Amino acid sequence: MTSKSICRAQKAYKLNPNKENPDVILWSQERLVTQYKVDQHIQSGFLDTLKKEKQRRKRRKKLNLVSEEDNGAQLFYSSRVRATLAFEAEKEAKEKAERAEKDVKKALTVENKKRKEQDAEEKAVQRQVAKDMKAQ
Repeated sequence: MTSKSICRAQKAYKLNPNKENPDVILWSQERLVTQYKVDQHIQSGFLDTLKKEKQRRKRRKKLNLVSEEDNGAQLFYSSRVRATLAFEAEKEAKEKAERAEKDVKKALTVENKKRKEQDAEEKAVQRQVAKDMKAQ
């Protein structure tokens, strides 16, 4: 049953109470609750899968220590690997900072827009009051 049909059944029960309507209403509500729980479970599974996929892609990311394509054997000192990992971490930190700056800028823009709307409303009210004063 859909939520619309449940509402119809509830209205019908209010108009004409009998033994069958509450059973139908309860059964349909239990069914909707079950469907909701199934949907929540599926959604959480998708979120977990997405999180795992991001972690997996991050693990596979090449460090590009050579800065060029090379098919032969490559040997790296641990200091160079640590430096590259530090560079990657710094790069991620910069990206996070940039995203945070963008979010702050968006928030300021929204705040300024609201403030301008309020100012415009106040000016409109003042104009209306001035018109009313002139009319009297």
